[in-house]
Amino acid sequence: MNAVPFSPDGESVAAAREDGVVLLYDAKSGRATRTLQLEGGGGFLFSTAAFSRDGTLATGTWAGIVQLWNPSTGKEVGHPTLVAAAPVAGLAFDPTGKTFATAGGQDGYAKLWATDTQQQYGATFVGQPDWGNVAFTPDGSKLVVAFRDQGGGFVWPTSVEAWERHACAVAGRNLTREEWSRFVTGRSYSETCPEFPAG
Repeated sequence: MNAVPFSPDGESVAAAREDGVVLLYDAKSGRATRTLQLEGGGGFLFSTAAFSRDGTLATGTWAGIVQLWNPSTGKEVGHPTLVAAAPVAGLAFDPTGKTFATAGGQDGYAKLWATDTQQQYGATFVGQPDWGNVAFTPDGSKLVVAFRDQGGGFVWPTSVEAWERHACAVAGRNLTREEWSRFVTGRSYSETCPEFPAG
């Protein structure tokens, strides 16, 4: 088994096997209740799984595909999503369940995804060529990425507001109106960094 997460209510446990199958078990009786066949699984390859706060199950395979499932029905939610060119080595939901994070198994790149649309949220985080694992801090404000073989890792902010504060600290000023017209579309000029004068 590569991953054995419990559901938030403690009633179920998912067992991600190397053959591309995830088995759902009743946590009290140990009885298997569902079998999920994953896209891009099979052939004794790596797969992983994680539960969100509302009980949605996410699975990831060697082929770099993530799927979301309703464990009660065994039905897929949405569509299979290619999240990495390499295996999905790390998979985690934020505390709200509205966002999940993935890490690739060869490139180490971490990405954030909107759970409802399964679209990538923001840019890909810098990684290193190693198997990465991901976890959110308890308040969901940061994503921790750790690497298996080379050690080390990164801690990244996960909100737009946090990135705005970071950009303001680095730049030390607001965009000028000319810069705003070049780089920002569909929004009238505003002061992104309230601690600095308008540009």
